[in-house]
Amino acid sequence: MQFYKFKSKKKAKKLGFTTDPEGANLPAVLAPWEAAGTINLRPGDGPKTGDNSTAIIAGVERDGYFVYPSA
Repeated sequence: MQFYKFKSKKKAKKLGFTTDPEGANLPAVLAPWEAAGTINLRPGDGPKTGDNSTAIIAGVERDGYFVYPSA
């Protein structure tokens, strides 16, 4: 699956992943978001960007996006 990766300009260490190429569904509280490329993930892939692919895919399927780190 292909995801678009974004970096929060408000919190430098936060990354957002979504299937929306504009990132419009990422949390506004961490906006503005800056495009940071795409990433292809499959369930069971090891960590490629700080978290395992299963967590990222599940988050996007559940919420429409995934933000790392969550805390």
